[in-house]
Amino acid sequence: MRFKQTAAIYCASAVLLSFVFCLMPDTVSASVTESLKICALRVVPSVFPFSVLASFFIKTGGAECMDKLLSRPFFAIFGLRTGASALFSSLIFGFPLGAMRVGSLYASGKITSDEASRLLTFSTCASPTFSVFAVGRGMFGSSSVGILIFAAQAFVSCLVGLILRIIFPIRTSKVPIRPMPHSKKIRLTEAVTASVAEASHVLVTVCGSVTFFSLIGRIVGNITSEICHVTAIENLISAIFEFSCACTQSAEAYANEELSLALSLAICTFAIGFSGLSVLCQTVSVLGTDRISVLPHILAKITVGCLSAAIVYLACERLDFGISASVSLGSSAPSPAIFLPSAVIFAIFIAILTKNKKSS
Repeated sequence: MRFKQTAAIYCASAVLLSFVFCLMPDTVSASVTESLKICALRVVPSVFPFSVLASFFIKTGGAECMDKLLSRPFFAIFGLRTGASALFSSLIFGFPLGAMRVGSLYASGKITSDEASRLLTFSTCASPTFSVFAVGRGMFGSSSVGILIFAAQAFVSCLVGLILRIIFPIRTSKVPIRPMPHSKKIRLTEAVTASVAEASHVLVTVCGSVTFFSLIGRIVGNITSEICHVTAIENLISAIFEFSCACTQSAEAYANEELSLALSLAICTFAIGFSGLSVLCQTVSVLGTDRISVLPHILAKITVGCLSAAIVYLACERLDFGISASVSLGSSAPSPAIFLPSAVIFAIFIAILTKNKKSS
């Protein structure tokens, strides 16, 4: 009986949305067009290459090696037996790749459902590429702003994991971690091809989610604007559904002098920290199981969004970033200095793999 009621609600919602779409054809067309443009200019460059690298990182054994190497400090900080690779994938490659690694660890028996739920609370962040270059450099013309946004959400995410470890420690299972089954040696061409294929699937899912939830957010925003025409509230409503379009709208509102720089950046930071219903649905999808509770993840994302937005707002009130009231959409040649962190990570990764190969 309960299943029939749930199905009836879903069907009624689909019919209602179809009716609304028919009543607002101009809004639907404009929203989908704008979302696809954002996907092409912002989402694809910041998601696809990192999705390929994240998949390659896992397939070549890098993730397993990192979990083994950092298991002790990771347990000391977050109270989890393993999962450093999920946090690394999130901070470097962005979402939903951190959640994919969490699902992979649970499916392989490395962590329990409780540990997976806890790991999920602080292992889903936006990539530095989107925060620094797409938002900071591309929308506001300042890499410093993007670095501030990324640092705020990364700091608060790790802080949430640390606080949960202190207040609500997870009782570690006495069952030893199941060793990964010995896999056959994978060739470089196979790893690259499989990584590209998986990244393409992730990209289609991400762009589809961005387009659909941006449309829902636009419709809800249009309805609420008739009641209360406040730009900040409209952008916040958009951020609840989809974060990339909310960032673009906040940047445009600042360029049109409808919002102050501090408030515009705070809304962008909240949108990135919370990540919206779009990313939430992607996270649930890539986990591959319904045994992992996502309620702690939702509460943690709300906390990350609010606290990181407060940090950025206070920083912008006290610091001068030298940004004029215009949105920079052009792209300039990147400085060679930005490749230094990548080179360091690459060197450390090669050293770890070499050491692991010799020890085995």
